[in-house]
Amino acid sequence: MAKERCIRRLRGYSFLSQFASLLVFAIGVLSILLFIDPSIFGMASDSIMAYQGRWIWVIFGLVFIALGIFFNIIAYRWPRILLKILHTQPSSPMRFQLKFKEGNGNAQYVAYLTEPTPGDHAPTWCIGLWAVSREVDKWLDRVCSAKVYRDPRTGTPAIIELEDMYLWAMKGSAKQV
Repeated sequence: MAKERCIRRLRGYSFLSQFASLLVFAIGVLSILLFIDPSIFGMASDSIMAYQGRWIWVIFGLVFIALGIFFNIIAYRWPRILLKILHTQPSSPMRFQLKFKEGNGNAQYVAYLTEPTPGDHAPTWCIGLWAVSREVDKWLDRVCSAKVYRDPRTGTPAIIELEDMYLWAMKGSAKQV
């Protein structure tokens, strides 16, 4: 049941991300409308000249439209790719350790995965996690075994399966250390 909750949380984060990217897109459209005809928004005639015909509004509008489209594509595709990986790819065992990193104004859960190969030179992956619940705190700083699903296109870990939950990698966050 907890794993289904993780899948629902992933879909919820995807929906929120898509909604936010659509808001960015809408701000871009509104900026272009301010360039064309600010009276649409009911502005006073003495304020219209500060907006109408000013190219900065077109530039901002185009940048926001492009960012909105880009973020919407990512918010739409990445969760679907993760779910496809979960249902179609085999898992492999890895050693897992979860850390909580703070710095530069952001905080993030980071998973360290190590191949179960003999020797000290086993490759280690560092992965930023997405759509993490507070239930994950019980795994902090513990070393344990996990099943890992890899993205078949890149070979990087994409999903970490623990005994009671899934952890989702952020797009492009997997790095070998």
